[in-house]
Amino acid sequence: MANISIRIPDRLNSALSALANQEERNKSFLVRKALEAYLEDFYDYNVAEDRYAKHLANGKKSVDLKDLAKELGIKLKHYK
Repeated sequence: MANISIRIPDRLNSALSALANQEERNKSFLVRKALEAYLEDFYDYNVAEDRYAKHLANGKKSVDLKDLAKELGIKLKHYK
């Protein structure tokens, strides 16, 4: 396993320490899990962006989420 060193602001370190204590894990574990989640999300976003570009390039349409929700009678709480 590789070893890396990073500098983080004091407030982030405090929050990380508090979470580590709460979860009874060490900070390295939490940073590793956060990095794994970030990299997975980043990869998924790039795949989705690429597929959407191909979708549009093939002349296909997309539907706005608001329009779809309205058509299906769904209320969106967190979408403006």
